[in-house]
Amino acid sequence: MKNHFTGKMLSLALLAACAIGIGNGAKLTNSDVVVNDDDKIQTKTVQKESAANDMGVNIADEDPEVTVSLKESTITSLSHSYKIYVNSGNINNAYMMGYYGEGEEYRPLTFNYDVQDKDGNIESRSTELVKQSIITTYDFAGEKLGASTFNTYADLPVTEDWTVLEDTIKITNIFGVYSDDSEGYNKYYPDFNKAYYATPEIGYYRVYNMKDYFSTSFISKSSFNNYTSLNVNVHNQALESYKKLYSSYKNYEDDIANGTCYLNLQFAAMVDSAIHVTFKDGSSELYDISTSDSIYLKKDDNTVRFLIKDLDASKVESFYITNLNYRMKLTKIDEDGYESDVSRSTKNVRFTMVNFTSEQEVSTYNVTATLWIVFFVIAIGMAVIDVLLYFYRKNKYKNDEFRRVNNRTFIKNALIFWGGIEILVLDLLIIASRAWGMSNSITIFNPLDVYIIWFTLIVLFFIGYLVVFFKNVINNRKERLKVEKLGLNNVDEDDGTN
Repeated sequence: MKNHFTGKMLSLALLAACAIGIGNGAKLTNSDVVVNDDDKIQTKTVQKESAANDMGVNIADEDPEVTVSLKESTITSLSHSYKIYVNSGNINNAYMMGYYGEGEEYRPLTFNYDVQDKDGNIESRSTELVKQSIITTYDFAGEKLGASTFNTYADLPVTEDWTVLEDTIKITNIFGVYSDDSEGYNKYYPDFNKAYYATPEIGYYRVYNMKDYFSTSFISKSSFNNYTSLNVNVHNQALESYKKLYSSYKNYEDDIANGTCYLNLQFAAMVDSAIHVTFKDGSSELYDISTSDSIYLKKDDNTVRFLIKDLDASKVESFYITNLNYRMKLTKIDEDGYESDVSRSTKNVRFTMVNFTSEQEVSTYNVTATLWIVFFVIAIGMAVIDVLLYFYRKNKYKNDEFRRVNNRTFIKNALIFWGGIEILVLDLLIIASRAWGMSNSITIFNPLDVYIIWFTLIVLFFIGYLVVFFKNVINNRKERLKVEKLGLNNVDEDDGTN
C-alpha cells in the first residue's frame, strides 16, 4: 500500500498526529496539543491567522547559563521524535518558549532541521511545536514565570527514507520577557524585540528505533452498522533490546528459563493516543482513543483490535496511532500464582506515529451483511421444511387422533420454532463476532453487547418453550401407546374419524 505522507500531506499528517485526546471515539479536527512533563496531552484550539519564525540571535551567546538539549530520540517508519529539555539557569532569567496569540502574535516554538535521503538529497523543514500550557498563551522557562525548566516533544513527520541532520537543528521563536504591573499585579508579555534561537546539545546516548522492539501489520477489518473494528498484528521482538536497557537482566535469566519470571510488554495507558485513518481516496480522519487502559502483549504475535464509531470499513486503506507508549518490565510469579513487578525493571519508550498497513488489500468482514444472509437462509430453509412437513403429516396422520395435523397449532409451532432457531443461531453468530471480528482490545462500549443481551434472553424463553413442548410430545406419545396397547383404536366409534 502507498503512504500519503509526502509534500503537503506531511504537514497535514503532523497536525492530525498531534490533535489527540478530545473524547471517546470522537473525530478530531483543527486542534493543538499540549504536552506536560508527565507526557499527558490535552487540546486547545487557537486561531492561526499568521505566524512568524524569528531566528533572532543565539541564546547561548546572549545567556550562557541557559541550556537546551535533546534528551530522547525515537524513530518509526513515519516519524522521528525528540524530547527537548530547557533549563533557564540563573534564577533571574525567564524566556517564553513560543507565543501562541492571534494574528501576528501567533509565533509558535518551531523546530527547524534538514533531512537527507538515501541518495544524498537534502531538504530544509520546520515543524511547529504544540503548546504545553492550558492556562497561558505561552510556554516558559524561568523561575519568575513559575518553573526554571521546560520539557516538550518535537514530533517530526520524517519517514524512514529520510535522516535528520542533527547538526542543522535550530529551535526558534524563543522570546525575552517584560512585565506590566499597571493592573496591580505583574503581567508578563513576550519581548518580540528580543528573539532567540537555540542549537540544542545532544543529551542522549541511545536512539530507540521501533523495529528493534516490535513490528506491526494491518490484517483485517470488521464492520457492524456504523462501527468498524481495525484488526492488526503486533509482533514482539523487544527481548534483545531490553537486555541492553536493563543492566540487571542477567540476574533473572534462570527465573525466565523456568517460567517464574517473564518480560511483560504492553501499550500502556493510551489516554493520550489517537488513531489517524487514511482512506483509499487519499483523505484522512483522526479518531481519539481516550482510555487509561493498557493493551497487554503476552505473545510473540498478538492480535489487537480497535473499535471506531462512524467509520466506513470499505474506505479504509491504512492507519497509524500517535503517541504510543511501549512499556517493558520484568514480572515475577510466586508459588501461589501472584504476580509482582521487579523493582526498577520498567522501561518506557514513546513512539510518535506507529503505522499499521498491508501490502495487499485488507479483507473486510461485514457482520451486518452476514447476519442478514443467515437470517434469510434460515427463513427460506425453515419455510421449505415446514411446507414439506405439513403435507407429509397431513396425509400420513389424517386418521390418527393423536398426531393429526391441526392447522392453527401447526402454524403457531412453526412460527415459534422458526423464530427461536433464528434468534439462537444469530445470537451464537453475534457472540462469535463479539469475541473475534468486533472485539476491542480496550474497554469501551461495544455495539453488539445489547443484541447479545436481548437475544440471549429470548433464547432462554425459547428453551423454556422447548422443554414444555417436548414434555407434551412425550406425554401424548405415552397416551397414544397406551391407547394402542388397549386396542381402543380398533373400535370404530372411538377412532376419531368420520
